[in-house]
Amino acid sequence: MTAGFMAAYNTQPRSDRELLQVSMRPILGSLNWQLERLPDIASSATGFYPFSMHGELYIHNRSEKGMLPTDPRVYRWDDQQRQWIGEHSAQPYSERIAGKMLSVTGTAVTYDQKVLLEPQPGARFGEHYFANGVLFIKESNQQLDPPLNRLIACRWTPELGQPLSPEPSWQFDLPIPFEFMYAFGQLDGEVLAVSNNGRVIKFDSQGWTTLRTPPVPAVSYQVYSILTFYDRLLLGHYPTGELYEYANSELKLLAGWPPVLPGVSTAAREA
Repeated sequence: MTAGFMAAYNTQPRSDRELLQVSMRPILGSLNWQLERLPDIASSATGFYPFSMHGELYIHNRSEKGMLPTDPRVYRWDDQQRQWIGEHSAQPYSERIAGKMLSVTGTAVTYDQKVLLEPQPGARFGEHYFANGVLFIKESNQQLDPPLNRLIACRWTPELGQPLSPEPSWQFDLPIPFEFMYAFGQLDGEVLAVSNNGRVIKFDSQGWTTLRTPPVPAVSYQVYSILTFYDRLLLGHYPTGELYEYANSELKLLAGWPPVLPGVSTAAREA
């Protein structure tokens, strides 16, 4: 038996920081697992992302290209009723920090239901990540010319009661229109952020450093997930399905890994 706290971020949600993962390996034979497909959701949206809060399963429909989600509601799986329940008051991808809820919506950052920061007029907040006493938030306004699309960073700990103030020197402009962050990860005091265009950037005490620049913006080349694996970070890549590895302040491609199984396309594969 093993147990631990998983550190993963896949496309939209971060793994639950307070959820203890337990695994068991049978000594003899194999366990007779029974897989059950959960019922469909009565919604016009497609492509829901699962995440957990308070030990329960939630799903949410992600926005595309700065637009509001087709179905903005959060759904919770009710195991007693065996159905998905719409949770109108729940904010997607919220996380419990020091016993209280941190939430980032398009219009505000709140902690324990108190507003800490609002976006610039006309702008909206997007993806966020909290690590090492810093809160990272994507802020965008595609109606401006040129469009506003950037990552901002604020020093923050739960003990601070005052509003947040972004650090000007910690701003990172995303030059590609509608570029957004697919995943974040942390290792040895550093934070990695990756985008839907394949950009990989690192944040440390000195600020931002670009580890990988998108080759051709029009080509689908995405780094979309990060998993902490012992003393390194593994980054999932599409469309090759190969992994990037980050360790010792170096990003490198693990070419050919994982191997392509027989009959699997090499043109559209996820690691």
